[in-house]
Amino acid sequence: MLFDTNKLKMRIPKIIISLLSFISLQASAQVNYGLIKGSVIDSSSNKPINKAILALFNAQSKEIVNTYETDSFGTYKISIKEGMYFIQFSSAVHQTANSKVFTINSLKDTLILPVTKLTQGTQMDAVTITVGKALIENKIDRLVYNVSEDATNSGSTVIDMLRKVPMVEVDGDGNVSIRGSNKIRVFINGRPSAMLAGNVQEALQSIPADEVEKVEVITNPSAKYDAEGSAGIINLVLKNNQIKGTTGGVRTGIGNRSAFFGGNLGHQQGKTGINIRIGSYFWRAFTTSQINRLNLAADTQFQFTQESEGVNWGGGPRVNIGIDHSISANKSIAFSVSGRGNILNQNQDFSANSGISNSTLSYLYNRSSKNNNFGFGLDGTLNYLIKSKKKTGREYNFGLQYGGDNSFTNYTASQYNISTLTYAEKSINNAINSEYTAQFDFTEPLKKGLFETGAKTIFRVLNSEYTFDSLQIGTDNYIQIPARSNNFTYNQNVYSTYAQYEFKLFKTITMRLGGRVELTEFKGSRADTNSAFKGKPYTNFIPYFLINKTMGKTGFIKFSYTTRVQRPGLFFINPYTNQSDPRNITSGNPSLEPELTHNFELNIGNYSRKGGGMLSFYSRNTSNAIESIRTVLSDGVYFTTYGNIGKSSVHGVDINANINNKGLKLNLNGGLGYTIITSTVNTAILKGLSTQGLTYNLGLRGGYEFKNNWEISGFARINAPNFSLQGYTTNWYFHTFGIKKRFKNKKGGIGFGLDNPFTPTVKYKTINQGNNFTFTDNKTAYQFGLKINFDYRFGKLEMEDKKPKFKDVKNTDIKPGQQPAVGSGE
Repeated sequence: MLFDTNKLKMRIPKIIISLLSFISLQASAQVNYGLIKGSVIDSSSNKPINKAILALFNAQSKEIVNTYETDSFGTYKISIKEGMYFIQFSSAVHQTANSKVFTINSLKDTLILPVTKLTQGTQMDAVTITVGKALIENKIDRLVYNVSEDATNSGSTVIDMLRKVPMVEVDGDGNVSIRGSNKIRVFINGRPSAMLAGNVQEALQSIPADEVEKVEVITNPSAKYDAEGSAGIINLVLKNNQIKGTTGGVRTGIGNRSAFFGGNLGHQQGKTGINIRIGSYFWRAFTTSQINRLNLAADTQFQFTQESEGVNWGGGPRVNIGIDHSISANKSIAFSVSGRGNILNQNQDFSANSGISNSTLSYLYNRSSKNNNFGFGLDGTLNYLIKSKKKTGREYNFGLQYGGDNSFTNYTASQYNISTLTYAEKSINNAINSEYTAQFDFTEPLKKGLFETGAKTIFRVLNSEYTFDSLQIGTDNYIQIPARSNNFTYNQNVYSTYAQYEFKLFKTITMRLGGRVELTEFKGSRADTNSAFKGKPYTNFIPYFLINKTMGKTGFIKFSYTTRVQRPGLFFINPYTNQSDPRNITSGNPSLEPELTHNFELNIGNYSRKGGGMLSFYSRNTSNAIESIRTVLSDGVYFTTYGNIGKSSVHGVDINANINNKGLKLNLNGGLGYTIITSTVNTAILKGLSTQGLTYNLGLRGGYEFKNNWEISGFARINAPNFSLQGYTTNWYFHTFGIKKRFKNKKGGIGFGLDNPFTPTVKYKTINQGNNFTFTDNKTAYQFGLKINFDYRFGKLEMEDKKPKFKDVKNTDIKPGQQPAVGSGE
């Protein structure tokens, strides 16, 4: 073991006590706030205005303090410290109105303002509202990272940006995990995208961080979410501000590792709004790898070594069009369609040697491989919302969604004995993933709480057709290899229903109870074996429990429990064999079954506009776990596939603390966990296998905004290590710095960034072991980056127009594919 776990276990209680003391001190240091209450109604109908916008101003400086919105009943509550203020009220279809100036004299004041009546029909005056948010925010069931509050995100990919998010880790290969587990779901705008059903790492690499407004980390999702994602959900909320009038913006950047361009245009006229976003992105990466493998065969230990260099690049265009229309005061419809293209080019050169261990190894070959992937996809959603005329807050939401993703891969490889061509092959793979979803949600406010229920169906059609051809040496003719060609199809239907109730148990205690039932059917076929299979339908009941107690104005303690289902996605079930590296190949397993995880979590914290912190204790226990199976075949090939072969448990603690004081922003986030993974299979290569070890991560971010419109920021993070049943990956570290000059009108600016200036090459190691082999892969990633970026916004109004809040269609039940797991953490 790399760590003395006995000493560590003795120190953990001291560490926890110190962290709890920090949170308690932070909570006690918070400024106590007074409370403002009120309501907003329509002047003609006297009905409450849902999602009306409130801008709180300091009456003396005329500077905006913060923005808020009313709830479904048109009411609002604002915590505020001593001072003189006034509020500006507005909505999409009402005139702007200001309250009278009021004063909070005591920190214990509760001030009830007169009912505000807004008149319909007149456009809002031109106004610009710019409000800084906290970098990290806590919601009742999620943690929110506001991307735009970190200047170093400009010009980065989503992969780079996610390295800064609390509880999220990204390893050197771009694989994303939460608390050491890659068994997660990634959403875009609260919905799954077909582009994420294949290789998540490749998909996220193609999205610029400048497209993202915020990242939501949901570790224990409620019953209204699909039961997918053992470790939780990462939701990327893209920028899509609907506005009144016409606004837009452009942004562009260039660097030695990336370049991007994007623009958006929004127009709101009367009851109809339209928003268009276009963009394109390009990235490239350089890596080297040194593999050393020892394997035992016939009582003789053999050694295989391989050195490789890789150059990867990719990118592509994106476009999104969204239209929403208020049919009447209680009926609204929204439609959106997004298209994308993606090019991925991977070139690698290998040199390999083998022989008996501790002797001179024999030269095998030099090999050059090229993978060219072109993909395109389309997502479309249609939502229809009805609000009850008889009861405020009662809502019916109908949603339809289509998601399609098509990927074409052209792979070629040439193998040489020094300079003589000895073998060549090529392969074409066409993979199609289509999802059709229908969903209904009903919301009913009750006297003491809120009741929600709904039903949903998902129909998935997956197809992967591929061929392999071998070159006849001395000719230009390729002959197909039937044994390595195939046409694989897979169908999956999921039917679900849920119900949950949130209510006040006491004045300071809120409880949410829920349950979800999911029925899954699946079948498939393989052309290579001329066979078809139909799985036995299975049903899962997913309970959900959350209790939250508020402490003071901004403190809280909450406990939650749920179970999660992890279904294998196309990447894991597709029997397509990737042989670009002939001595290290990977293939999916169509026979995979879902896994079940029990999640427990306890959070205590205190967040305010000035800062705060949170401490989270969690426990995650998984049965029928999907793990990588690695072995050395009789021909010396290192083969990886996947199976339901283990059970795992992960127990740990996370901490997040931040300071947000005037121009200064500091944020600390980290975690400490212990992973135990045990094989449940008694086959020769897996019998008795067990892995356990310490996982940890630590990140520090700081920034300062000067009065002359300059701002600087920096970030550093380390993650280590991730574990799988047969091994682990050592630490991964990353740091970045940024400086930006904003224009006087605050509508844009020019920035400059540096990635990893002090560690331009990042080294990390993957170690895997079996009963007859040891595999070590030493990788070096060249991460030094220079980037320059520019952005500018135009238009008369920048205040967000809060549209009716549709309940997005959310497909969250598939384990997304990633690179071959370098440590699932489970």
